[in-house]
Amino acid sequence: MKISPIYWHIYLYRITMQFLYGFRYFKRYKYAISNINGESVLELCFGDIVIADFCFRNKIKWTGYDINQRFVNRAIKKGHNAMFCDLRTFKKITKADNCIIVGSLYHFIDIINSFMQLIFNSADRVIISEPIKNISSGNKRINRFAALLSNAGNGHETFRFSEHGLIKTLEYYSEKYNFTISKKEFYKKDIIVILDKCKTPK
Repeated sequence: MKISPIYWHIYLYRITMQFLYGFRYFKRYKYAISNINGESVLELCFGDIVIADFCFRNKIKWTGYDINQRFVNRAIKKGHNAMFCDLRTFKKITKADNCIIVGSLYHFIDIINSFMQLIFNSADRVIISEPIKNISSGNKRINRFAALLSNAGNGHETFRFSEHGLIKTLEYYSEKYNFTISKKEFYKKDIIVILDKCKTPK
């Protein structure tokens, strides 16, 4: 299956993201990075290696999974521990102090139950940054165009979270897996949610 052009090369991806975030794309990662707690990070659907580079500079162990072989190869070339995989088929992933997913949760809406189980079993802190304001929220033509751009390897996608929908989803699964929402922040199109595992069992 052909992926969208923005995923062909990291620079095409960055140009697109810079446009969408008002040329403050790299600041998007600042909020996730500022909430890292511990000595290891597992990043899902990492795409860019902004967080990986930060972890390298600060002697934090980083592991990244992505379905885009081009992005994985680039991360490996830069010396990072990146792995090619389709997370939709994985039942177990590497454990870390932090699990981070930036701008990609919507890709898994059709398997949200198993995917949430996967991420909440992987770390004591889960950091999710997800867009809640999208060009695909407009008319049908824009919606279809956005879907064509959002094919990361599993087909064209039109679904996007609203703020209410995302928070309700995270509240449900955090309670199910004994986590609590510790912090919520907003940046441009995204909401950043920090979830921590409760110290006492239910």
